[in-house]
Amino acid sequence: MSSPLATTNSREEKVTICSDWWNESHKHIINAEFSINNLPVYVEKSNLNLRKNFSSFIDVVNAKQIPFIISSAGIEEVIQISIADYKIPKLQILANKMVTDEKGKITDFREPIVHSYNKNGFLMKQMLQDSNVLLGDFVVVLVGDALSDLLMLEGIEPRLAYTIGFCNFEKNLQTFEANFDTVLERNASMDAVTETLIQILGSPTATEQLSLSPIRTMPPAAEKEIVTKILQAESILSLPYVKCRDRSVVEKKIEKIIADGIDQLVVISDFDYTLSRAIDDNGERCHTTYGVFDVFVDEIRPGLSQTLKDLKNLYYPIEFDPHMTIEEKCPHMEEWWRCSHSHIVSAGFTKTNIERFVERSNVLLRKGAEQWLRELANADVPLIVFSAGVGDIIETKLRQQCGKIPDNLHILANLMKYDENEVVYDFSEPLIHTFCKNSSVIDKAASFYPSVSSRPNVLLMGDSLGDVHMDVGVNHQGHTLRIGFLNFYSDDLLEKFLHGYDLVIINDQTINIPETITRMATAASLKPYDA
Repeated sequence: MSSPLATTNSREEKVTICSDWWNESHKHIINAEFSINNLPVYVEKSNLNLRKNFSSFIDVVNAKQIPFIISSAGIEEVIQISIADYKIPKLQILANKMVTDEKGKITDFREPIVHSYNKNGFLMKQMLQDSNVLLGDFVVVLVGDALSDLLMLEGIEPRLAYTIGFCNFEKNLQTFEANFDTVLERNASMDAVTETLIQILGSPTATEQLSLSPIRTMPPAAEKEIVTKILQAESILSLPYVKCRDRSVVEKKIEKIIADGIDQLVVISDFDYTLSRAIDDNGERCHTTYGVFDVFVDEIRPGLSQTLKDLKNLYYPIEFDPHMTIEEKCPHMEEWWRCSHSHIVSAGFTKTNIERFVERSNVLLRKGAEQWLRELANADVPLIVFSAGVGDIIETKLRQQCGKIPDNLHILANLMKYDENEVVYDFSEPLIHTFCKNSSVIDKAASFYPSVSSRPNVLLMGDSLGDVHMDVGVNHQGHTLRIGFLNFYSDDLLEKFLHGYDLVIINDQTINIPETITRMATAASLKPYDA
């Protein structure tokens, strides 16, 4: 059997190899007819020992009530016995759990199998009893002894992640240095982990700017070609909710975009259900920018909400009908938009009304989007939010959640016109609907256009077939990677999306995939330190 750690194996191959390996090992354990009642004796006779000063680490964890997750490809019952002397109220274990009969004989292992290449954040959210600790605003200190342990960050969106690698074998040192923030070479103690926790807890905000002191950092000779192995294109394409039609073409596009670096990239994104979520944490459908009016307009003009909903019920099925061509859909979309605009204008909304509606709505940015927008702004990556929605709603939501509209972000959408009393009296022209988001509505004289057209590569994001051609009219000579968010699955739509988009992300409410790609491109742009 080939080693699952062989650099020649793709992640997909490693997943298959590890699954087979673990399955075979579990079968041998089951066939040996072990009794779980004898397990404490086996553990006691083994040389399985906790690292030095583990108790001091647990003291800090307990004193500050820090959630402690052990994510292991090992056996849960062995882990529990090993730490049985410690009371850890906030402990959760993700590992392979034994199934026993009434006499304690091991008859099976719980599914799914947990191995080195699938013990990530997605599996934690699925299997942990309290996965809410992985939601919201939180900081992660990740500790591992293998590169594959970095996958534990995959599928979660911490505000800060600090990684510590125990390098137990000298041959792995260089690779560890390139991937972990701190590397502990042949170190049997938990002291550095405990000190890192204390530093983070001592920071009033534990922000991205937290100043930790790594024992080893990225070596000075970090070159553009060095990109974290765990986050290669093959890692993205191996995720179960990511689909593509031609894997080799997509891999080449991603690799080219990463190699060219972040300063050669522009991002063009739809807003509704692309930058914003389609489903909230309660499983409810989120509002779109026009949907905000559907919910709150009756406060200004009773009965208007139902009128707008009736229009949506009439035209929405047409927008997503897989059997109609875009040319057939366009006249219907224009009718829908113009009718909606006319009704909205007739209600006499004010800017204050709009701000209050947005504040009370469940228009939600995708998980991780706020952080991603900051990263794009810090890297000065032009971000064109190209939406057939209401630009005023988009701008208000971004200001309310992010504090301000960053200079790199430009909104192309249907904008309201206000009179001297800040009352809406019209919408801007040209009208932008789902299927005309292309060069026909782009003002080449716009101040942002030169910075966009000078960058060869495009990361394009949408949730509709009408979003596929948002880069048409943008003068670029490189590659466009099209990412489609399929928020409401059907076989017919998936087939259409796979023809239009390079990557199709199914029923996922995070910004993880685009963020991973831009982070890799940012890493590739880093210049070596002066010698």
